[in-house]
Amino acid sequence: EATIVREAAGRRARRRKVGPRARLTLEEAAAVLGRPREYVQRAVQTGFLRPVRDSRRHVTLGACINFLREEEHEGRIAREREGEPTIPAEEVYRELGI
Repeated sequence: EATIVREAAGRRARRRKVGPRARLTLEEAAAVLGRPREYVQRAVQTGFLRPVRDSRRHVTLGACINFLREEEHEGRIAREREGEPTIPAEEVYRELGI
């Protein structure tokens, strides 16, 4: 559970308690993720952040949490593999016949 605080110019801040299934706008998701709105929009477009069904302008808090978990997991793997030999992309493409 989290609390979303929305501030409008000249008005009192509105607080909303949300659970994992709460719908968030891309602006709210950007605040939760600590990223710019454009980053969140790109993550939705590329499929890394799952939008609410039938909407590309809303995601759930749970989807944001899963996104952060996956990002942390992938970062941990990358850190563990630092210094390991890499395979040039051309070699991978050749083996795949691309």
